[in-house]
Amino acid sequence: MSKVKDAVTLAMLLVAIVFSAGLLTLPEYSSAGLDVSGLSSAAPAGETYRPNVTSSPVSSVASPAVTPEPLYTERDVEMLAKTIWAEARGVPSDAEKAAVAWCALNRLDAGTYGETLAEVLTTPWQFAYYESSPVTPELEALARDVLERWQAEQRGAEGVGRTLPEDYFFFEGDGLRNHFRKTYEKTGATWDWSLPDPYGEAAV
Repeated sequence: MSKVKDAVTLAMLLVAIVFSAGLLTLPEYSSAGLDVSGLSSAAPAGETYRPNVTSSPVSSVASPAVTPEPLYTERDVEMLAKTIWAEARGVPSDAEKAAVAWCALNRLDAGTYGETLAEVLTTPWQFAYYESSPVTPELEALARDVLERWQAEQRGAEGVGRTLPEDYFFFEGDGLRNHFRKTYEKTGATWDWSLPDPYGEAAV
């Protein structure tokens, strides 16, 4: 028995000598039994810890273009074409015919002759609007053209191709042509057709 004790004592002594001499080291283990000697979850001193996460870029999707609502209706086109037929079908140029439409739109913009184009055109003793008047293809196209130009102007465009300035609200005819004025009284000069003619047929 004493020999066994002596052998154990000798073995323990040898182990102690080896460790003290630095000839053998044991790996470091965490409390979970894993080697964590080379790992650290803490940030270096003075720095904020940020997890090493690579995020996917957010893709930007362009919003579809919004088409603005038209400022006139097909009924407006029809009524304006009928008014042009009644008031100016015999005048020699499209510019003069278009001026009737612009006169009505000037009144609409002024806000004192009606809240809609239909109200402006059907106010008694103002325009010669008749529901029975025909809508010819030529006058329908002209009415639509004027309304498109007016719509562009309402949205901020300049030089849209007016044939009558915005401050002319009245006109009277002599059987051949219409004469446009700024006031109801038939005094002063009438419109002289000095604007560029977008239809290429200068009014005279």
